[in-house]
Amino acid sequence: MANLGADQQLLEKYQERILARRRGAGTHRIEFRNFTIEVPEQGKNQEFIPQPLDNERQFDGNGYLSDIPEQSDVPEEEKNQEIAYRPLDSTTVNEPLINNDDDDDDNNNERQFDDNRYLFKVINNIIPEFLKEHENEISYKKEILHFKKIVEIRILEQLDLIDKQMMLRSSLQKAKLRIKQLCKEILGLIYKRDKIKMEISVERKGYKENEQIRKKLEQVHNFLSEIDILRESVTFDNGPQNENEVLDGFESLLISTTFRCCENVNSLSNQETGNLRVLSQFNNLLENCERIIRQSADMEIGT
Repeated sequence: MANLGADQQLLEKYQERILARRRGAGTHRIEFRNFTIEVPEQGKNQEFIPQPLDNERQFDGNGYLSDIPEQSDVPEEEKNQEIAYRPLDSTTVNEPLINNDDDDDDNNNERQFDDNRYLFKVINNIIPEFLKEHENEISYKKEILHFKKIVEIRILEQLDLIDKQMMLRSSLQKAKLRIKQLCKEILGLIYKRDKIKMEISVERKGYKENEQIRKKLEQVHNFLSEIDILRESVTFDNGPQNENEVLDGFESLLISTTFRCCENVNSLSNQETGNLRVLSQFNNLLENCERIIRQSADMEIGT
């Protein structure tokens, strides 16, 4: 009696869903709204045999389609009508619809949905056929109808679960597609970042080289400016002189060297090491001359 009370509450809970299903609005998917299948008219004493999906495969014990074994003693007409189907139990309901393998995901899901549709059709048709065969036994009719309502409720619950699983599967596929797109975008951004980083490193290296060249040229320019000032001071120290006058001694050497250095100013570059070597030697000469002059001046002061 307790079980009947619980079943009665469950019937009241799903009464609207049952009526909606009979009107053709049980779920949002059309293929799950009608569970009845067309069968040939049979007599009262004729046994009802569910029709198979095809003539070559049947459900095995694990709930999957397998080849029908050879039956030599059975006639060909009866062989095509025999089929073993899987009952609707907890293993069928809890079987996952989403496979971890992406390649076989769609095939396994469609196969699972086909199995469930076939089972729902068979279960929905067994009870009416049973009532047709035993319509004279009124004592069991009420219990059988009650059992039919319970089965319809269970089927509706399974349909709700299937719809939710299909929605989740669709969302999962969209999420995987979005993840792939984001991964491609991230890889593109990483490639661009590395390319920009490489370009920045090349520019920094070129900037350092240019800065070093600029400093060297600045030093050469300052040195040449000092030499030019020295040449002018030596040339115009004692007033203007005749161009044809021949100078002897240290003054002649100094003037000829400064003229030689100043004539090569325009052709001087950072790669022409010969002019730099001449200027370096001339600079050493000037330093030695300055040291000798200071020593001679100190000696005169001392005497």
